[in-house]
Amino acid sequence: MSNSIKLNDPLPPHTRMSIKKPKHHSSFPIPKIITIATIIITTILVTTFSFYCYFAPTSEEIAISQLNQLASNYYEQYFYDKFANSANFQSLEDVDAAMDKYVRTGFSRVTLRQLAIYDHASTKPISNLPLKYCDEESTFVIFYPEPPFERTSYHTEFTYSCAF
Repeated sequence: MSNSIKLNDPLPPHTRMSIKKPKHHSSFPIPKIITIATIIITTILVTTFSFYCYFAPTSEEIAISQLNQLASNYYEQYFYDKFANSANFQSLEDVDAAMDKYVRTGFSRVTLRQLAIYDHASTKPISNLPLKYCDEESTFVIFYPEPPFERTSYHTEFTYSCAF
């Protein structure tokens, strides 16, 4: 009775079937593809952010640029005309002679507050700009006229007092 069937065995040995798992047709399983895609996307995002942080202007650079713009608007659109149209000058030669006195010393300093008061109508208030971190009285510009003493013939010297 060696071929007898045991009661605990549900199927005889010759009727048992092995169950095989289906094979994937892809060489990469889905979880590996998702992992690789996530790594690639993360690398692209980190690289983009790094380049932006490296090449983006700092708040100090933005403030200096805005101060330069305020100063050039002030000199070219207000101060030059006011100085040149003064009642003391009869001709352009008189204006040139008067400006020649300021080539080395420069005109008196113009504070950030004065620049902001002049330019308030044409730009945003300073409280909305990076210049809000600058002291309005200690941050100033000195204008130095240069021959041939035209509206754009000058250079500036800035003194900054900013908390960047």
